[in-house]
Amino acid sequence: MNRFYTTLRAIAYWPMKLLFPAKVIGYENLPVPQKVITVSNHLSMLDIVLVGVNVYGYRHFVAKKELEKVGFMRWLMKRADAITIDRGKADLTAIKRILTALRKGEGLSIFPEGTRNKDDETLQEVKTGSAMFALKGNAPLVPVMIHHKQKLFRRNYVYVAPLFTLDEFAQGKIDNTAIEQAAEKIEQEMKKAQDYLNDYVANKRWKEEKRKIKQDKKAYKARLKQLKKEIKAQIKVEKKAKKEKKNKDKNQ
Repeated sequence: MNRFYTTLRAIAYWPMKLLFPAKVIGYENLPVPQKVITVSNHLSMLDIVLVGVNVYGYRHFVAKKELEKVGFMRWLMKRADAITIDRGKADLTAIKRILTALRKGEGLSIFPEGTRNKDDETLQEVKTGSAMFALKGNAPLVPVMIHHKQKLFRRNYVYVAPLFTLDEFAQGKIDNTAIEQAAEKIEQEMKKAQDYLNDYVANKRWKEEKRKIKQDKKAYKARLKQLKKEIKAQIKVEKKAKKEKKNKDKNQ
């Protein structure tokens, strides 16, 4: 655990919750603490903060190297142990850091589309980097999907989908073909998660959840009432039987 990251998250928590409120769906799907790679769609510069604040657990954020050009961001990412990567070439230093972190049992947060998506609805092609890291680092993945770009005081939705692995692509040699096929699976799982989230929001599924909880409570109260009634009736029968036995014994 990175103490600076924990402190930073605590500081950012309430401002983010108040200014950019978000409802987390499927939070129980994220195994924490565990070596895991979260893969998220990328809609705005606030995505890193949104995921960091709303999805508990320390993970190294993997970000583009261009962010290091800003002095404050460079300092911030260094203290939080974020890993910057040069997307224009094979950044061996960054790759080594990423694989070392995974081998130590630490997690990663990646936005595998590679660049911000200007269209909330369509997931861009997933780059192969996340697939390579997962295969070579033997790490499971969890899609963390954001519903729409952050807007001030407008509620957003973050869906943590079930964990999946790329084990079927790691049986033989991990070559370019295996990595590309693994990247396709990541894209499919992210699209599946995005479809679920879109349906959840469009059809206001949280109302169904509330309704189900209400129905469950109502059913429980009904069962409890029936049980009390049955117990009361049983006590009445036992008292009657006891009284009849007592009278019978008297007459004898």
